[in-house]
Amino acid sequence: MRLTAAEGLGYRSDGLFVREAVFSGAEIEELRDAAERVVRLAAGSLGSGDRYSIDGNRYVEANDTTVQLEHSPGSSTIRVIEPFHHFDRRFERLGGGARGGGPRGGGRGSAPGWRGDAH
Repeated sequence: MRLTAAEGLGYRSDGLFVREAVFSGAEIEELRDAAERVVRLAAGSLGSGDRYSIDGNRYVEANDTTVQLEHSPGSSTIRVIEPFHHFDRRFERLGGGARGGGPRGGGRGSAPGWRGDAH
């Protein structure tokens, strides 16, 4: 799915664009359930992973995934999980490709520099 002129302008001016009504209500619920499952799995692996900090940000490496925790000392609240797709196939099935904003190589008509992370 190519960007519309308005989406391209929004991306260039704001660094993002919104495409509404891409998923049905049932699909959104399915993605929400998958996200909650990923958080539970990641939280369950926090005790067994390798912990480290960079510039005050706390991380845990476990199950081929990096989990970033909230910045507050002692917090076990998860801030970022990356990558996460391998924990639940519903992300690939529902969120992949053009409909889900997946990577399209930065070519014409796509969002250049797309990264699948939270930055």
